[in-house]
Amino acid sequence: SSSSSSSSRQGAVARELLECPRQRAAILANAALAANYAVALSVFPLHCAEVCGYGPLEVGLLFSGMAALGCVGGPVSGYLSDKFGRAAVIGPGLLLCATGDVALCFASDHASLSAAAFALGAGECLSAPAIAAATADEAPPTKRSEALALSRTAT
Repeated sequence: SSSSSSSSRQGAVARELLECPRQRAAILANAALAANYAVALSVFPLHCAEVCGYGPLEVGLLFSGMAALGCVGGPVSGYLSDKFGRAAVIGPGLLLCATGDVALCFASDHASLSAAAFALGAGECLSAPAIAAATADEAPPTKRSEALALSRTAT
């Protein structure tokens, strides 16, 4: 039937894309970014409430600052990854995410929580656009949308 042939075609495309080591690397990078999102969205607000007694307003302000970094940092990530290569931006971006995650473990006041939030937000805004660009770069032109969808399944 039509749905089984469509499903079979999608499976074949996924297998073809997964044969490319750089596509697999992009999926792993997206998985690392997803783990960072999980920390930022679940652990971070709980830690803010526990350590500093923050309520929704204060946590929301920190999240807004992280989002503002994304608005500014996304285009910067695109420029840097075009100029220096995708890996040269993805690696440091994910390292910055990990630094923010570790900093969060030791954050004990407003200044250290803000520093952890900055590292989390900066790492996310650096790595996410470069990961998407790397995924698209390595896909055959007729399979870019499938490659992007496959890479995002890691999240």
